[in-house]
Formats: sequence, C-alpha cells, structure tokens
Amino acid sequence: MHRKIAAVFAILCLCAWVSLAGDDHGKMDPAAHAAKLKAELNLNADQTAKVEKIFADFFKKAEPIHAKSQTAYEQLKALKSASPQDEAAIKAKESELQPIREQKHALMAERDAEMKKALTPEQFTKYQELIAAHGKDKEHARHPK
Repeated sequence: MHRKIAAVFAILCLCAWVSLAGDDHGKMDPAAHAAKLKAELNLNADQTAKVEKIFADFFKKAEPIHAKSQTAYEQLKALKSASPQDEAAIKAKESELQPIREQKHALMAERDAEMKKALTPEQFTKYQELIAAHGKDKEHARHPK
C-alpha cells in the first residue's frame, strides 16, 4: 500500500512540477526556468545558456511522458471510483504506470547529470536543495545516481 501511495505522490509531484515550470498557458518555458536558476544560483551567461538548453531538451522529452502519465493516472482514478471496482483492471493500470515512472526518473537523472556538468559543485548542491525544497523530484533527490 505504501508503494502505491508513493507512486501516486511521485506522479502528482511530476504533474505539479511540470505545471509550475510552465508559462501562463501550461507550456514549459526553458528560458523562464533558466532565469529563475540564474538568480538563485548566480549563474554566469555561459551557464545560463547551458541551463536553458538542458531544460529545453528536458521539457521536450518530458512532455509526452507527462501526457502519458496524466492520461494513465486519470484512467486509474476512474477505475478506482467505479462501482463495483474491477481489481484486475486497476492492477493492470497500476502496472502500466511503472514504466512511465521509470522513464521519468531516467529523464530526471539525465537532466541532473547535465546540470552537474554545467554548474560548479556549490551551485549543483544548491540546485539539488532547491529541487528538494520545492517538493519537486523528492524521490530522485533522495536517491541520486
């Protein structure tokens, strides 16, 4: 049961993170994200450009994963609220979410590896603290690769 709760929490965190990282229309804006990090981490111009590219690549790859995750989660929610509940369908949908979570974690690890290259060790530590402080990527922050 705890794994299911943790899985749902991870999906909700990703959804919240993606929506907070977006502009007014729900689209993710790498320039705005880089500007926030520029201020928080005191990035120079070269670092800011690298961070913007890292997030542009990340958001481009994350968008279809997010859409797939959101659809599967909504379907799971509908299955769980149905009466009577179809336990086999619920388990199948939960199983469908696992590879999506794995894709998300792999993508975040890839992003963080690129961030580590672009930032100084002190900036990278602060970056990880910012992620954890905002409740984003919490599971990933606890288990960096």
